[in-house]
Amino acid sequence: MPEFHQSFQENTLTVLKRQMMVMLRNIAFIRGRGFMVVLIGLLYGSTFYQLDATSAQVVMGVLFQSVLFLGLGQAAQIPTYCDARPIFYKQRGSNFLRTPTYVLANSVSQIPWALAETIVFGSLVYWMCGLKSSVKAFVVFEILLFLTILAFAAWFFFLAAISPNLHIAKPLSMVSILFFVVFAGFVVPKSEMPDYFIWIYWIDPIAWCLRGIAVNQYRSNEFDVCVYDGFDYCTKYQMKMGEYFLSLYDVPSDKSWVWLAVVFLLATYVIFLVFGVLVLEYKRYESPEHITLTAENEEPVATDALMRPSHSM
Repeated sequence: MPEFHQSFQENTLTVLKRQMMVMLRNIAFIRGRGFMVVLIGLLYGSTFYQLDATSAQVVMGVLFQSVLFLGLGQAAQIPTYCDARPIFYKQRGSNFLRTPTYVLANSVSQIPWALAETIVFGSLVYWMCGLKSSVKAFVVFEILLFLTILAFAAWFFFLAAISPNLHIAKPLSMVSILFFVVFAGFVVPKSEMPDYFIWIYWIDPIAWCLRGIAVNQYRSNEFDVCVYDGFDYCTKYQMKMGEYFLSLYDVPSDKSWVWLAVVFLLATYVIFLVFGVLVLEYKRYESPEHITLTAENEEPVATDALMRPSHSM
């Protein structure tokens, strides 16, 4: 008799339908998150409306905050992940589903919401802030934001899976957020990071996304010039306008970094999903069921013992 009643594909589709239904029924989260995405997008867009490209600190700040908001906003899902884990343990113990099936279906069910957040928030920020007016650059911007959301959703899912409970998962997420922010290359430039911590910069998804969208912005044809707004950057700094402003934040200017960021974020997403599968399959925080005897249960036993006649030898 097979261990599971359905094949992997059938089981994945079944669990995916259930996860989609669970997401659709979480009306409070959908409304709350949707409201926040629109509100923050309008706030960023109106505050930095049609910003000047030569204000590199402002441009990089807007890009950094955009990545930060969408990526780290996925931490709000941690309580949901923790609440769903005991149910998964029971269903996995009964062979209703496979662990990879559950993780994959849970991740795929989040793609529509991640796509919606990316389109709404990214469109508001990109066009209101006056970033490079190019469809190609905009699409690349959206792709990088979308992959960042997926990567962080998988990361926080892994944290929820590896933590015994929500009280551990929350502090762990806050510590990870601290590292992601500090070593993203904006708060502390790469050249000022200690050598023994530089590895964190190279594995930080925020750093990769920020680097990708920064290069996408400043290496576009509009800014990849020597003379911009009457100033000759090649004569003054021996580099083009876009390259100069990227160098202020130690961002490499080669255009290949855009697609390297895409590859890294995809790989990060897959790796975090695999970690989640391994933890849920081999490290479980299940407690055995306990049977508690009340006084009512104990009393008849004691009474029977007293009433039982004793036989003398």
